[in-house]
Amino acid sequence: VPLLTDRWQRRAFWHSWRKWLHFEFWPPMIFYVPIVPVYLFLWIKHRSPFMPFYANPNLAHGGLIGESKWEFLRHLKNSEPSTLHSVLIDQNADELLARELLTQAGLEFPLILKPNIGQRGFGVRIVRNDFELSEYLQLCDADRIAQRLSRQPNEAGIFYIRHPNEPQGFIFSITDKKFPAVCGDGQTRLGDLILNDQRARMIAPVYFARLKAQLDSVPGVGETVPLTECGNHCQGAIFLNGQDLLAEPLRQEIDRIAKQIPDFYFGRFDIRYRDAESLRAGQNLEIVEINGAGAEATHIWDRKTTLLEAYRTLFTQWSHLFAIGAAVARAQPERVKLNFLGFVKASAKVYFRKTPLSVSS
Repeated sequence: VPLLTDRWQRRAFWHSWRKWLHFEFWPPMIFYVPIVPVYLFLWIKHRSPFMPFYANPNLAHGGLIGESKWEFLRHLKNSEPSTLHSVLIDQNADELLARELLTQAGLEFPLILKPNIGQRGFGVRIVRNDFELSEYLQLCDADRIAQRLSRQPNEAGIFYIRHPNEPQGFIFSITDKKFPAVCGDGQTRLGDLILNDQRARMIAPVYFARLKAQLDSVPGVGETVPLTECGNHCQGAIFLNGQDLLAEPLRQEIDRIAKQIPDFYFGRFDIRYRDAESLRAGQNLEIVEINGAGAEATHIWDRKTTLLEAYRTLFTQWSHLFAIGAAVARAQPERVKLNFLGFVKASAKVYFRKTPLSVSS
Protein backbone atom coordinates (compact mmCIF):
# COMPACT_ATOMS: atom_id res chain seq x y z
CA VAL A 1 0.00 0.00 0.00
CA PRO A 2 2.73 2.57 0.78
CA LEU A 3 4.22 1.95 -2.66
CA LEU A 4 0.92 2.80 -4.31
CA THR A 5 1.01 6.28 -2.81
CA ASP A 6 3.88 6.98 -5.21
CA ARG A 7 2.58 8.12 -8.58
CA TRP A 8 5.13 6.21 -10.64
CA GLN A 9 4.87 3.01 -8.60
CA ARG A 10 1.10 3.22 -8.92
CA ARG A 11 1.32 3.42 -12.69
CA ALA A 12 3.80 0.53 -12.76
CA PHE A 13 1.38 -1.57 -10.71
CA TRP A 14 -1.20 -1.52 -13.51
CA HIS A 15 1.31 -3.27 -15.79
CA SER A 16 2.38 -5.87 -13.24
CA TRP A 17 -0.09 -8.49 -14.50
CA ARG A 18 1.94 -8.78 -17.70
CA LYS A 19 4.69 -10.63 -15.80
CA TRP A 20 2.48 -13.69 -15.57
CA LEU A 21 2.58 -14.05 -19.36
CA HIS A 22 6.31 -14.87 -19.30
CA PHE A 23 7.73 -17.55 -17.03
CA GLU A 24 11.02 -15.67 -16.64
CA PHE A 25 9.17 -13.38 -14.21
CA TRP A 26 7.23 -16.04 -12.32
CA PRO A 27 7.83 -16.28 -8.54
CA PRO A 28 10.40 -19.01 -7.73
CA MET A 29 7.89 -20.86 -5.53
CA ILE A 30 5.79 -21.44 -8.64
CA PHE A 31 8.40 -21.93 -11.33
CA TYR A 32 10.46 -24.52 -9.45
CA VAL A 33 7.58 -26.80 -8.38
CA PRO A 34 8.27 -29.34 -11.21
CA ILE A 35 11.83 -29.72 -9.90
CA VAL A 36 10.51 -31.45 -6.77
CA PRO A 37 9.62 -34.81 -8.40
CA VAL A 38 12.94 -34.75 -10.27
CA TYR A 39 14.76 -34.24 -6.98
CA LEU A 40 12.83 -37.16 -5.47
CA PHE A 41 13.74 -39.39 -8.43
CA LEU A 42 17.44 -38.51 -8.15
CA TRP A 43 17.23 -39.01 -4.37
CA ILE A 44 16.03 -42.58 -4.93
CA LYS A 45 18.52 -43.22 -7.73
CA HIS A 46 21.53 -42.11 -5.68
CA ARG A 47 20.11 -43.31 -2.33
CA SER A 48 20.48 -39.96 -0.63
CA PRO A 49 18.85 -36.53 -0.81
CA PHE A 50 22.13 -34.87 0.15
CA MET A 51 24.36 -35.67 -2.82
CA PRO A 52 24.28 -32.05 -4.13
CA PHE A 53 25.87 -30.94 -0.84
CA TYR A 54 29.03 -32.88 -1.70
CA ALA A 55 29.52 -31.66 -5.27
CA ASN A 56 32.07 -28.98 -4.29
CA PRO A 57 33.52 -30.45 -1.06
CA ASN A 58 35.55 -27.38 -0.12
CA LEU A 59 32.49 -25.12 -0.05
CA ALA A 60 29.86 -24.81 2.63
CA HIS A 61 26.87 -26.93 1.56
CA GLY A 62 28.63 -27.48 -1.78
CA GLY A 63 27.73 -23.94 -2.70
CA LEU A 64 24.00 -24.61 -2.80
CA ILE A 65 23.37 -21.53 -0.72
CA GLY A 66 25.21 -19.40 1.79
CA GLU A 67 28.68 -20.01 0.38
CA SER A 68 31.36 -17.36 0.65
CA LYS A 69 32.16 -15.55 -2.59
CA TRP A 70 35.62 -14.95 -1.18
CA GLU A 71 36.26 -18.71 -1.06
CA PHE A 72 36.30 -18.57 -4.87
CA LEU A 73 38.00 -15.24 -5.46
CA ARG A 74 40.91 -15.81 -3.08
CA HIS A 75 42.20 -18.66 -5.25
CA LEU A 76 42.45 -16.53 -8.40
CA LYS A 77 45.89 -15.20 -9.23
CA ASN A 78 46.21 -11.40 -9.19
CA SER A 79 48.88 -11.63 -11.86
CA GLU A 80 46.37 -12.90 -14.43
CA PRO A 81 44.43 -10.40 -16.57
CA SER A 82 41.18 -12.30 -15.93
CA THR A 83 41.35 -11.50 -12.21
CA LEU A 84 39.61 -8.38 -10.93
CA HIS A 85 41.50 -7.36 -7.80
CA SER A 86 39.31 -7.84 -4.73
CA VAL A 87 39.51 -7.53 -0.97
CA LEU A 88 37.38 -8.91 1.86
CA ILE A 89 36.15 -6.33 4.39
CA ASP A 90 34.99 -7.78 7.70
CA GLN A 91 31.56 -6.65 8.89
CA ASN A 92 33.16 -5.30 12.08
CA ALA A 93 35.70 -3.19 10.22
CA ASP A 94 35.12 0.52 10.69
CA GLU A 95 35.24 2.99 7.84
CA LEU A 96 38.87 3.91 8.47
CA LEU A 97 40.02 0.29 8.32
CA ALA A 98 37.90 -0.34 5.22
CA ARG A 99 39.59 2.55 3.43
CA GLU A 100 43.01 1.24 4.44
CA LEU A 101 42.16 -2.17 3.00
CA LEU A 102 41.03 -0.59 -0.26
CA THR A 103 44.27 1.38 -0.50
CA GLN A 104 46.39 -1.69 0.20
CA ALA A 105 44.53 -3.61 -2.51
CA GLY A 106 45.04 -0.73 -4.97
CA LEU A 107 41.31 -0.20 -5.42
CA GLU A 108 40.02 3.18 -6.53
CA PHE A 109 36.60 4.62 -7.39
CA PRO A 110 34.49 3.50 -9.07
CA LEU A 111 34.42 0.02 -7.60
CA ILE A 112 31.96 -2.77 -6.83
CA LEU A 113 30.77 -3.57 -3.32
CA LYS A 114 28.70 -6.65 -2.52
CA PRO A 115 27.91 -8.92 0.46
CA ASN A 116 30.30 -11.84 0.79
CA ILE A 117 27.28 -14.10 1.08
CA GLY A 118 24.68 -12.96 -1.41
CA GLN A 119 21.94 -14.36 -3.58
CA ARG A 120 20.63 -13.34 -7.01
CA GLY A 121 22.47 -10.04 -7.10
CA PHE A 122 21.28 -8.82 -3.72
CA GLY A 123 23.18 -5.81 -2.43
CA VAL A 124 25.50 -5.40 -5.43
CA ARG A 125 26.36 -1.73 -5.87
CA ILE A 126 28.64 0.39 -7.98
CA VAL A 127 30.29 2.82 -5.54
CA ARG A 128 31.59 5.99 -7.16
CA ASN A 129 32.66 8.26 -4.28
CA ASP A 130 33.36 8.55 -0.54
CA PHE A 131 29.75 9.29 0.35
CA GLU A 132 28.45 6.15 -1.38
CA LEU A 133 31.19 4.10 0.27
CA SER A 134 30.24 5.38 3.72
CA GLU A 135 26.56 4.74 3.05
CA TYR A 136 27.20 1.17 1.93
CA LEU A 137 29.43 0.35 4.88
CA GLN A 138 26.72 1.58 7.25
CA LEU A 139 23.89 -0.30 5.55
CA CYS A 140 25.63 -3.63 4.99
CA ASP A 141 25.70 -5.58 8.26
CA ALA A 142 27.71 -8.49 6.83
CA ASP A 143 31.17 -9.18 5.46
CA ARG A 144 31.64 -7.29 2.19
CA ILE A 145 33.76 -7.73 -0.89
CA ALA A 146 35.22 -4.74 -2.68
CA GLN A 147 36.21 -5.39 -6.28
CA ARG A 148 37.70 -3.42 -9.12
CA LEU A 149 34.99 -2.37 -11.56
CA SER A 150 35.46 -4.05 -14.90
CA ARG A 151 35.66 -1.78 -17.94
CA GLN A 152 34.73 -4.53 -20.36
CA PRO A 153 31.40 -3.65 -22.01
CA ASN A 154 29.73 -7.09 -22.09
CA GLU A 155 28.82 -9.73 -19.52
CA ALA A 156 28.17 -13.46 -19.71
CA GLY A 157 27.40 -16.34 -17.39
CA ILE A 158 29.39 -19.49 -18.18
CA PHE A 159 28.16 -22.66 -16.52
CA TYR A 160 31.00 -25.10 -15.93
CA ILE A 161 30.82 -28.82 -15.06
CA ARG A 162 33.59 -31.35 -14.46
CA HIS A 163 32.98 -34.84 -13.16
CA PRO A 164 35.61 -35.91 -10.60
CA ASN A 165 36.77 -38.87 -12.66
CA GLU A 166 37.27 -36.77 -15.81
CA PRO A 167 40.45 -34.77 -16.55
CA GLN A 168 38.62 -31.95 -18.32
CA GLY A 169 35.45 -30.03 -17.69
CA PHE A 170 32.92 -28.71 -20.18
CA ILE A 171 30.71 -25.66 -20.61
CA PHE A 172 27.11 -26.67 -20.03
CA SER A 173 25.56 -23.29 -20.77
CA ILE A 174 26.43 -19.74 -21.77
CA THR A 175 24.18 -16.79 -20.99
CA ASP A 176 24.83 -13.54 -22.82
CA LYS A 177 23.67 -10.63 -20.69
CA LYS A 178 22.40 -7.37 -22.10
CA PHE A 179 21.92 -4.12 -20.23
CA PRO A 180 18.59 -2.48 -21.15
CA ALA A 181 18.31 1.22 -21.88
CA VAL A 182 15.73 3.65 -23.20
CA CYS A 183 16.30 6.35 -25.77
CA GLY A 184 14.96 9.88 -25.28
CA ASP A 185 12.90 11.86 -27.81
CA GLY A 186 13.16 15.27 -26.15
CA GLN A 187 9.49 15.23 -25.10
CA THR A 188 8.78 12.13 -23.01
CA ARG A 189 9.66 11.79 -19.34
CA LEU A 190 11.99 8.97 -18.34
CA GLY A 191 9.29 7.21 -16.34
CA ASP A 192 7.01 7.16 -19.39
CA LEU A 193 9.82 5.91 -21.61
CA ILE A 194 10.19 2.93 -19.27
CA LEU A 195 6.45 2.27 -19.24
CA ASN A 196 6.33 2.51 -23.04
CA ASP A 197 8.94 -0.24 -23.38
CA GLN A 198 7.15 -3.60 -23.68
CA ARG A 199 9.66 -5.49 -21.55
CA ALA A 200 10.80 -2.78 -19.15
CA ARG A 201 7.28 -1.98 -17.99
CA MET A 202 6.82 -5.54 -16.68
CA ILE A 203 9.51 -4.91 -14.04
CA ALA A 204 9.16 -1.14 -13.93
CA PRO A 205 9.23 -1.02 -10.09
CA VAL A 206 12.84 -2.25 -10.17
CA TYR A 207 13.89 0.53 -12.54
CA PHE A 208 11.74 3.13 -10.78
CA ALA A 209 13.39 2.39 -7.43
CA ARG A 210 16.84 2.81 -8.97
CA LEU A 211 16.05 5.93 -11.04
CA LYS A 212 13.58 7.56 -8.66
CA ALA A 213 15.21 10.99 -8.80
CA GLN A 214 15.21 11.04 -12.62
CA LEU A 215 11.74 9.77 -13.52
CA ASP A 216 10.29 13.24 -14.18
CA SER A 217 13.27 14.37 -16.24
CA VAL A 218 13.04 14.48 -20.05
CA PRO A 219 16.00 12.87 -21.85
CA GLY A 220 17.12 14.71 -24.95
CA VAL A 221 16.66 13.49 -28.51
CA GLY A 222 18.82 10.40 -28.98
CA GLU A 223 20.00 10.43 -25.36
CA THR A 224 20.43 6.90 -24.02
CA VAL A 225 19.58 6.23 -20.39
CA PRO A 226 20.80 2.86 -19.01
CA LEU A 227 18.30 1.12 -16.76
CA THR A 228 20.84 -1.12 -15.04
CA GLU A 229 24.58 -1.69 -15.05
CA CYS A 230 24.57 -4.97 -13.11
CA GLY A 231 24.19 -8.30 -14.87
CA ASN A 232 21.54 -9.80 -12.60
CA HIS A 233 18.17 -10.89 -13.94
CA CYS A 234 16.30 -9.76 -10.83
CA GLN A 235 17.83 -6.31 -11.21
CA GLY A 236 16.65 -5.93 -14.78
CA ALA A 237 19.37 -7.33 -17.03
CA ILE A 238 18.22 -9.22 -20.13
CA PHE A 239 19.43 -12.83 -20.44
CA LEU A 240 19.96 -14.42 -23.84
CA ASN A 241 21.09 -17.87 -24.92
CA GLY A 242 24.79 -17.44 -25.74
CA GLN A 243 25.60 -20.88 -27.13
CA ASP A 244 26.94 -19.19 -30.27
CA LEU A 245 29.81 -17.92 -28.07
CA LEU A 246 30.98 -21.44 -27.23
CA ALA A 247 34.37 -22.42 -28.65
CA GLU A 248 37.16 -24.79 -27.65
CA PRO A 249 39.68 -22.06 -26.63
CA LEU A 250 37.07 -20.62 -24.26
CA ARG A 251 36.38 -24.04 -22.77
CA GLN A 252 40.10 -24.59 -22.21
CA GLU A 253 40.52 -21.21 -20.49
CA ILE A 254 37.53 -21.69 -18.18
CA ASP A 255 38.70 -25.21 -17.38
CA ARG A 256 42.19 -23.90 -16.54
CA ILE A 257 40.81 -21.21 -14.22
CA ALA A 258 38.34 -23.59 -12.56
CA LYS A 259 41.17 -25.96 -11.65
CA GLN A 260 42.80 -23.19 -9.61
CA ILE A 261 39.95 -23.67 -7.12
CA PRO A 262 40.48 -26.91 -5.15
CA ASP A 263 37.90 -29.62 -5.83
CA PHE A 264 35.61 -27.31 -7.80
CA TYR A 265 33.35 -29.34 -10.10
CA PHE A 266 30.08 -27.52 -10.60
CA GLY A 267 29.21 -23.84 -10.85
CA ARG A 268 28.91 -20.69 -12.92
CA PHE A 269 31.44 -18.03 -13.81
CA ASP A 270 30.01 -14.53 -14.26
CA ILE A 271 32.46 -12.70 -16.47
CA ARG A 272 32.87 -9.45 -18.35
CA TYR A 273 34.27 -9.60 -21.87
CA ARG A 274 35.29 -7.25 -24.67
CA ASP A 275 33.62 -8.78 -27.73
CA ALA A 276 32.38 -12.10 -29.07
CA GLU A 277 35.58 -12.90 -30.98
CA SER A 278 37.89 -12.45 -28.00
CA LEU A 279 35.53 -14.38 -25.72
CA ARG A 280 35.49 -17.37 -28.06
CA ALA A 281 39.28 -17.20 -28.03
CA GLY A 282 39.30 -17.17 -24.22
CA GLN A 283 40.89 -13.71 -24.16
CA ASN A 284 40.05 -10.30 -22.65
CA LEU A 285 37.69 -11.73 -20.07
CA GLU A 286 37.45 -10.72 -16.40
CA ILE A 287 35.87 -12.80 -13.66
CA VAL A 288 33.27 -10.91 -11.67
CA GLU A 289 32.00 -13.77 -9.55
CA ILE A 290 31.88 -17.55 -9.24
CA ASN A 291 28.88 -19.49 -7.93
CA GLY A 292 28.69 -23.04 -6.61
CA ALA A 293 26.11 -25.82 -6.69
CA GLY A 294 23.23 -23.37 -6.26
CA ALA A 295 23.95 -21.78 -9.63
CA GLU A 296 21.78 -22.51 -12.62
CA ALA A 297 22.03 -22.37 -16.38
CA THR A 298 20.59 -18.88 -16.70
CA HIS A 299 20.16 -18.99 -20.47
CA ILE A 300 16.75 -20.51 -19.70
CA TRP A 301 15.53 -16.95 -19.04
CA ASP A 302 15.94 -16.09 -22.71
CA ARG A 303 12.55 -14.98 -24.01
CA LYS A 304 12.87 -17.45 -26.91
CA THR A 305 13.30 -20.42 -24.58
CA THR A 306 10.14 -22.48 -24.14
CA LEU A 307 9.00 -23.64 -20.74
CA LEU A 308 9.61 -27.27 -21.75
CA GLU A 309 13.18 -26.45 -22.84
CA ALA A 310 13.82 -24.64 -19.58
CA TYR A 311 12.72 -27.60 -17.48
CA ARG A 312 14.67 -30.03 -19.64
CA THR A 313 17.80 -27.97 -19.03
CA LEU A 314 17.22 -27.85 -15.27
CA PHE A 315 16.55 -31.60 -15.12
CA THR A 316 19.84 -32.28 -16.91
CA GLN A 317 21.67 -29.83 -14.66
CA TRP A 318 20.39 -31.51 -11.49
CA SER A 319 21.26 -34.94 -12.86
CA HIS A 320 24.87 -33.82 -13.28
CA LEU A 321 24.87 -32.32 -9.79
CA PHE A 322 23.67 -35.51 -8.11
CA ALA A 323 26.11 -37.64 -10.13
CA ILE A 324 29.06 -35.42 -9.16
CA GLY A 325 28.09 -35.43 -5.48
CA ALA A 326 27.78 -39.24 -5.55
CA ALA A 327 31.21 -39.57 -7.19
CA VAL A 328 32.81 -37.35 -4.52
CA ALA A 329 31.09 -39.35 -1.77
CA ARG A 330 32.49 -42.60 -3.17
CA ALA A 331 36.00 -41.33 -3.83
CA GLN A 332 36.42 -39.12 -0.75
CA PRO A 333 34.12 -40.46 1.98
CA GLU A 334 36.11 -38.57 4.61
CA ARG A 335 35.06 -35.29 2.93
CA VAL A 336 31.36 -36.10 3.17
CA LYS A 337 30.30 -33.94 6.09
CA LEU A 338 26.84 -32.46 6.26
CA ASN A 339 25.68 -29.60 8.43
CA PHE A 340 22.02 -29.58 7.51
CA LEU A 341 21.05 -27.26 10.34
CA GLY A 342 23.69 -24.82 9.12
CA PHE A 343 22.19 -25.08 5.64
CA VAL A 344 18.72 -24.25 6.95
CA LYS A 345 20.07 -21.29 8.90
CA ALA A 346 21.99 -20.02 5.86
CA SER A 347 18.86 -20.34 3.71
CA ALA A 348 16.77 -18.42 6.22
CA LYS A 349 19.41 -15.73 6.50
CA VAL A 350 19.52 -15.28 2.72
CA TYR A 351 15.80 -15.37 1.99
CA PHE A 352 14.56 -13.46 5.02
CA ARG A 353 16.95 -10.55 5.13
CA LYS A 354 16.01 -7.55 7.25
CA THR A 355 18.80 -5.27 6.14
CA PRO A 356 17.93 -1.88 4.58
CA LEU A 357 20.56 -2.51 1.91
CA SER A 358 18.92 -2.01 -1.47
CA VAL A 359 19.53 -3.57 -4.84
CA SER A 360 22.19 -2.14 -7.10
CA SER A 361 22.21 1.57 -7.72
